[in-house]
Amino acid sequence: MQGKNTLLQLGIDHAGIATQNILENQLKNQECKTRLDYGKKEFIQKAWKWKKISEQLIIKQIKRLGCSVDSNTLRFTMDEHASKAVRSIFLILYEKKLIYKKNRLIYWDPKLKTVISDLEVKYHEKNAQIWYLKYKLDNHLKTKKGLSFLEVATTRPETIFGDVAIAVHPKDDRYQDLIGKYVIIPLLNRTIPIIKDSCVKMEFGTGCLKVTPAHDFNDFNICKKHKLKMINIFTFSGNLRKLPEVFDYQGDRSNVILEPMITNQWYLKIKSLANTAIQAVKNGKIQFIPKQYENLYFSWMNNIEDWCISRQIWWGHQIPIWYDSNKTPYAGNSESEVRKKFKIKSDVLLVQDQDVLDTWFSSAVWSFVSLGWPEKSLYFDTFHPTNLIVSGFDIIYFWIARMIMLTMYIVKDSSGNSHVPFNKIYITGLIRDQYGKKMSKSKGASSIGFSDASHTSLAKKGESFIDTILVISKYVDAIILRHPKEGASKLASEHSGGIPVINAGDGANQHPTQTILDLFSIQDTQARLGRFTTSPNPNVGCVIVKNDCIIGEGYHKKSGSDHAEISALKSAKTCVQGSTVYVTLEPCSHYGKTPSCAHALVKAKVKKVVVSTIDPNPNVSGKGFEILKKSGIEVKYDFMKKVAKKLNIGFFKRMKYGIPWIKLKLAATLDGRTATNYGESKWITSLKSRQNVQELRAESDAILSSATSILKDQSKLTNPERIYLEHF
Repeated sequence: MQGKNTLLQLGIDHAGIATQNILENQLKNQECKTRLDYGKKEFIQKAWKWKKISEQLIIKQIKRLGCSVDSNTLRFTMDEHASKAVRSIFLILYEKKLIYKKNRLIYWDPKLKTVISDLEVKYHEKNAQIWYLKYKLDNHLKTKKGLSFLEVATTRPETIFGDVAIAVHPKDDRYQDLIGKYVIIPLLNRTIPIIKDSCVKMEFGTGCLKVTPAHDFNDFNICKKHKLKMINIFTFSGNLRKLPEVFDYQGDRSNVILEPMITNQWYLKIKSLANTAIQAVKNGKIQFIPKQYENLYFSWMNNIEDWCISRQIWWGHQIPIWYDSNKTPYAGNSESEVRKKFKIKSDVLLVQDQDVLDTWFSSAVWSFVSLGWPEKSLYFDTFHPTNLIVSGFDIIYFWIARMIMLTMYIVKDSSGNSHVPFNKIYITGLIRDQYGKKMSKSKGASSIGFSDASHTSLAKKGESFIDTILVISKYVDAIILRHPKEGASKLASEHSGGIPVINAGDGANQHPTQTILDLFSIQDTQARLGRFTTSPNPNVGCVIVKNDCIIGEGYHKKSGSDHAEISALKSAKTCVQGSTVYVTLEPCSHYGKTPSCAHALVKAKVKKVVVSTIDPNPNVSGKGFEILKKSGIEVKYDFMKKVAKKLNIGFFKRMKYGIPWIKLKLAATLDGRTATNYGESKWITSLKSRQNVQELRAESDAILSSATSILKDQSKLTNPERIYLEHF
């Protein structure tokens, strides 16, 4: 549109588990049937029909959003070309011995009857009843209290059928003389050993832990250390149902309780691929926008484990491995190729592996397969690597990281240097419903039915659109509809003309943006660039817009330095007179270490100031607005108020309760992990905590640490003053 050769690649994902889950639910609700009633061939036909309908809807929505795409380049992750390319990539990795099959403990979904990735597991805390089971001591042994049994506390008594040991802590004096002896499992009359392991919590229950390695990840690790056998007690249908435990593992796809189970699956060795991908970001070949998301990327990549790439469903890329009657595997693009390659006679029966590849496997090779790889393609030569990819933060692990790893391994130039899939990654927030759940096609919450009316400009509909939705930027979690009851239909009815669009800029120093969502995202982004350095001052960002173009941006970088408004004014490359200023907090009215922002805006002759929230500081509150209004500047506020207050929660609390401005330091591991007595590396926090740790540090300046830790620390780390709490 500006005379540049560009491509916005249009693509549709087959979404294996999600699609199959939708279709199976439809069959159940509409016909009271299952996929087994139809058989694989007919079920797959139904999936293709559903794909066609969904594809048409998705393309229509994309066009209604005003996206400039060439529908002639539409690609599907299971079209003929993609299927051929995915098989080729699998075979390359298999022949390099990066793909292997192995029995391992992994989450099993009894409803979908497939394994589930660890990344697709949601953890919900549950209240559960603790049961006490008595394991009779063998050979008439007694405890120190004279008891003839060991009592074990558990939330899962039904798993006694898979018990292989009773574990106690090595330092637990109650059971020292029983280590190496045996107990008898209730009901089964089977003996199992008493072992010692430091993973056992002496304070939980009786201090005795039943070890069921085939259905518990902690027990599985104990089993490996002590070389114990494993007993799988559940069927793939989950017939032996479990009671809710302290932490239920629920699948993100089917939302049923998952069962840890040992199954034979295909895995991709990925550590070596990860190392190359990490360096690509560290050396600047790939940039995250915002840069802070690099930390999330590195956190996962530095501790990555082999990727389970097989799924036990019908809809997807069937694994290109064939077996003879002796279960010998043969890899190839087709059965005929396998017979020719391995000289297998026609009377030898070959059966293809029934598993399909994880959806994210085909998505991980999208950047180059969609452009024609492995064939020579003008599209590939022209547009690879991609300049910019836009993604939600929730799929950095699933998609972004895996695209980087596989692209850099598969795609090389003539000199053998790896291609990166893209140069820049723009991370956005998510759209969520009134319950905080993200919008999802598979959950029936995806489409906003805008009418066919033409788009409108920011000047005509911008203000009313801002008032309709609350935008939380790419740094935060979501875009939340302000009308929770009516939801998307309310949004659509109020803005039948579509999402407001800011016109493209025509000057070299002007930076156009596509929608008003981007405008407020940029303002919030600017504010967050100062996090961790502005305290005790608030985090404030500022964007200056003129003639529907952003002409200036700024943020408060550090306490005592220019405020956001001053920074934005200085960055402006054209006259700001008559412009509109969007800022997080009310412009200050007093002169301190820096000049008054309100007076600076008056001097610049801006036309309008849009503010998220009033400054709670009594030295400023309302006074900045008063200065602006007296000079004829239009003032509007309370836009994105909740976002601004959440961003500055510590500042608002200090002002409200008169909390003194004192900084304390944080004692923590650098990567969020710790080492056990056996040298294993384990996370000390949950995934959610790791994602939010920097957010939490910015919100609260005071972090409690132990007195001993602080007193022993280096004095240079305690500036400006040393404060510690013995009790609280």
